[in-house]
Amino acid sequence: MSSDLETRIQYALATISDQQTPNLSALARSSNLPYRTLVRRFHERGNFEDKRSGQRALNLVQETALVRYIKQLDDLWAPCTLQEIERCANSILARSGQPPISKMWANRFVRRLPEGFFWIKQKPIDKNRLESEDISRLITWFEHVGGWLEGISPKNIYNFDETGFQLGQTRAQKVVTRYRYSSEKLASIDRGQIVTSIECIAADGWSMVPYLIFKGRTHMEDWFRDNPTLDQRYNIQVSPTGWSSDLIALEWLHIFHESTKNRVGTNGKRVLFFDGHGSHLTFEFLDFCDQKRIIPISFRPHTSHFAQPLDQKPFLSLKQHFRKENSLTNAWFRPDSAKRQFLEDITLIRKKAITPRIIRSAFRDTGIWPFNPNIVICPIQKRWDERHANDPILELLGHTPEPQSSPIISPPQTVEKLNRMGNKLEKRIAKISDQMEDQTEELNRLKRDFKHYQTGQLINAEYTHELESKLLSIQARQRPIQTKRTRKQLSSLTALTPLDANRRIWKRDEEEKKLDHMRMLRAAAQDSVSTPQRSDENKDLEDLEGWVMGDNREPLYIVDTEGVTLEKLKKCKY
Repeated sequence: MSSDLETRIQYALATISDQQTPNLSALARSSNLPYRTLVRRFHERGNFEDKRSGQRALNLVQETALVRYIKQLDDLWAPCTLQEIERCANSILARSGQPPISKMWANRFVRRLPEGFFWIKQKPIDKNRLESEDISRLITWFEHVGGWLEGISPKNIYNFDETGFQLGQTRAQKVVTRYRYSSEKLASIDRGQIVTSIECIAADGWSMVPYLIFKGRTHMEDWFRDNPTLDQRYNIQVSPTGWSSDLIALEWLHIFHESTKNRVGTNGKRVLFFDGHGSHLTFEFLDFCDQKRIIPISFRPHTSHFAQPLDQKPFLSLKQHFRKENSLTNAWFRPDSAKRQFLEDITLIRKKAITPRIIRSAFRDTGIWPFNPNIVICPIQKRWDERHANDPILELLGHTPEPQSSPIISPPQTVEKLNRMGNKLEKRIAKISDQMEDQTEELNRLKRDFKHYQTGQLINAEYTHELESKLLSIQARQRPIQTKRTRKQLSSLTALTPLDANRRIWKRDEEEKKLDHMRMLRAAAQDSVSTPQRSDENKDLEDLEGWVMGDNREPLYIVDTEGVTLEKLKKCKY
């Protein structure tokens, strides 16, 4: 029931409170109220919200405060998880002495949240990638790209990039079996080895043969012998790391020129998009581009995940088909060499994954061809607007507001105190209403207004308490650990437990304290010897210096200035 309808019902009942047999039908018509609801409320059966709130873990006030807390965290770009909602609900219930919520309460609560809330999966993303979504810089970059693409046909607009394949990598899949436990796991071969593939595509749907890089120092004969499925045009290279390098990138550029020179007309230009990897920005690489009339265009740092065509559907489709093919291979047989098996499968995988339709779609979705920067910029602008929609607006006041005077009686600071104060006021209002029977209508209005006020204050109190506890926990996480950093090493030939390590640290600290103490005694002795002293004092200092330097083998006693404390210093090797 809406708060407006409840208010009108309360007002209508207040107008007939002094009548013995009121005409509820006429009252319902004149007040535009549901007749059955009005009859039920007249006979003090209570409203539906009160009855339903008694069946819930949180009452209406507590639930409203929880929703407001969720909204506040959402405005601070820290949306709540189920665990945070559960913690907040239990905290509210604990303050009122109620038992905690059930295991699935948070899931049910999320499903009945007000309109405007969405249950989504939050994915982590590199901070640099998130910060790279700068609208003004992206617009500048697209303006630069648009100038270079003028007069260039789509068959001469290229994009190349490297991607890695983890040999033996499969994917989870649903299977039908009579052997439930023995078929749960699927073995893979040579898991962990990396193969790098340099792929290049054109805006008209054309794709260049891949340049494969295996980890190793030499090519193996087994990779090529009796391998009919391997495309004979593929370029296969080896490197100690399995990744690209400056020399490999330059070698690929020569192959790219030979593969695409027949696709460009006389004195025509080719545009080559790539990411800002260091191997693509060497002098030799850029100089060769200049010689062959290739226009190199680098994507802005950390923007290739949404601006580069290859990072869209082509690489995603390639990885999916690769894992699917590995799953089929490992299910039927276990090849001896993962690299040879990769070379047998990669031709078929690329035919399925990198099709002309997928390539053209990738260039279209990144706004490169047909040239349309709004495809990339508009979604980023929308996310930016949502992120800053609730930012505070600076308002300039025409005058300085007067400071508020402090109240004489301090208001209740906790939810418990606010509840106690509200109960006292309700009792006082009931007592006054018994004494003022002729002012029934006015008292009913006062009760209604006070109930609304109390409900609002309870919601504010619950919300403020949860927000304060959340901010304190955030501050505790951000507070640096107040411990002294040290780079000292603990030498050990075997593994150390924390107990053994702390024991060694304590022992070394004690030895260093003794050494510091002896250094202080030695410095004090040297300072005293350098100044003229009385004969008896000189003798004491000589004894002290001799004891420090190790010349005096007798135990040394030192007495304080008042002659009260007598202490014997044991010998300690300096």
